[in-house]
Amino acid sequence: MFSDKDLIKNIYLYSKLNRVPFHTPMHLGRTDYPNDLSELSGLDNLQYPSSTLKNAEEYLSEIFSAKKSFLLTNGASIGLQAAILALKFYYSQSNLELKPLLVARNVHKSVVSGIILAGFDVEWLELNYDNNLDLYTGLKLSVAELKDFLSSREDDYAGLVLTNPSYDGFYSDLNSLKSLTLPLIIDEAHGTHYYFSGDLPQGALKTVGDIVIHSLHKTLGALTQSAVAHISMHSKIPASCYEAALRLLQTTSPSYLILKSILESVQYYAQEAKELYLRVKAFQEKISTNCLIANNDDYFRIVIQNATAEELDVFLEKKNIFIEKKSSKSITIFLSPYHNEKDIDLLNAALTEFHATNLRVASPVLDFFSFPDQTLNPQLAYFHPFRELPYQESLGEICAELFAPCPPGFPLLVPGQKINSSIIEKLGICDDFLRYKRGIIRVVE
Repeated sequence: MFSDKDLIKNIYLYSKLNRVPFHTPMHLGRTDYPNDLSELSGLDNLQYPSSTLKNAEEYLSEIFSAKKSFLLTNGASIGLQAAILALKFYYSQSNLELKPLLVARNVHKSVVSGIILAGFDVEWLELNYDNNLDLYTGLKLSVAELKDFLSSREDDYAGLVLTNPSYDGFYSDLNSLKSLTLPLIIDEAHGTHYYFSGDLPQGALKTVGDIVIHSLHKTLGALTQSAVAHISMHSKIPASCYEAALRLLQTTSPSYLILKSILESVQYYAQEAKELYLRVKAFQEKISTNCLIANNDDYFRIVIQNATAEELDVFLEKKNIFIEKKSSKSITIFLSPYHNEKDIDLLNAALTEFHATNLRVASPVLDFFSFPDQTLNPQLAYFHPFRELPYQESLGEICAELFAPCPPGFPLLVPGQKINSSIIEKLGICDDFLRYKRGIIRVVE
């Protein structure tokens, strides 16, 4: 009855059976979620896939031109943490010295979580910051300059971790880094859709990158927490290292709702990409006539420049329009094939009304932001005895915690960094910090 190859078909068959279940989940599939199943016969084991899940991962490898792909049901976060641990596993198995990681400033907090777990020292790679948008746009060095820098210092690092594209759709062409021997981990959470279109940038699996992580709920419309990790065809890190790392972290109770949605979303884009992308591009062009749009590299991500972005966000919510992200000087909206013309018309009407309304002058923001020095290993700082104090009193202290406002999720507080005046000023205007942390910061005792 059940196929060893077709996961989606097997899930469907189980949901249609007149089953008498005596297993998890406790709702027994007799609710609104009949496809929420356990690791039953024919549904395979995510920790050690050998049939339907193995076939699903092989299908993903073929679609994305990867050596090996891994289904993730705990989001791209777990994939990035596993990537950092896999890199350490690779070095330990090869009896190589564990050197610092070179890490881009705009990495997701899960990268720093992985660094804390693995124990790497860190050196930060500074990025371009656009003050007119109040966000990072990409590499500060040109890729050629980065290559020259790394060519003379490759032996100083265990690996390079980059976010590309950025949360807001800014892309750095990494092709010239191909000749480097330094392992590269690419957080491509916001670039999965690149692989189905010729008019978007090339994905890292086709250019450069040893381990590449995709977030399918951010890009293809799969359920939240849907993600895939890939080992590239040219990876210096063996797939076995990633498997070992992932088994330490990934759940033993995977959601088959998520697994099913991963495959269905990839199949949908693989079959219907041309029509879907034309639809989104038409939406983008319609919106661009009505506001000042930043010149990023992705028409699925629209960055609207506005000096009163905070007021614009509040105004749109009053119109029942909810955006993805705001900074002090811009908002970012995500376009989807699942939008319709009515959605776009409502947004355009709201933008027109907002721009015609007299609003107060924008609140002052930082014109320059200086990240603090990394003075202590993140793992040592995180597990060090600590004390808590108001953030206004933390100047010169060594941070002992990880905090990242989300979106976009890149760290504002990193364990081991010496807190400077820029951090204190930024914390003072960070709503998430003041709300969730109540203005209290943890520092090394």
